[in-house]
Amino acid sequence: MEFTVLLVDDMKFIRDDIKRRLRMSRDHTYRVVAESEDGEQAIAAYFEHKPDIVLLDLILPLFSGIDVAKEILSRDSQANICLIAAMGHEVYIQQALQIGVKDFVIKPFESEIFLQRLSRVLLPPT
Repeated sequence: MEFTVLLVDDMKFIRDDIKRRLRMSRDHTYRVVAESEDGEQAIAAYFEHKPDIVLLDLILPLFSGIDVAKEILSRDSQANICLIAAMGHEVYIQQALQIGVKDFVIKPFESEIFLQRLSRVLLPPT
């Protein structure tokens, strides 16, 4: 299956690394339809492209990842958002899950675990 992705991180090298990991998937094709460096761009890009999944960094300029997730989910409760956070941000991860973020990945992460998490968000068990 092919899935569209909105990739949100303020660091280009992180976005490039995630795109490389997405290409490693043997089960699915991930097509990045938009990239955003800050929360304001991310919200606009989400509603312009309506991707299958948003890979959202927790720490962003202008709005936090939590604020971005709240805004998107308030207007589209079915949005698939996977938060990307560094170790030590567990409190924020719990807050994100409570508002409707589907899953999270802790940086640094292994590619296989990362891809499994995305599949779990996009193809939940029936």
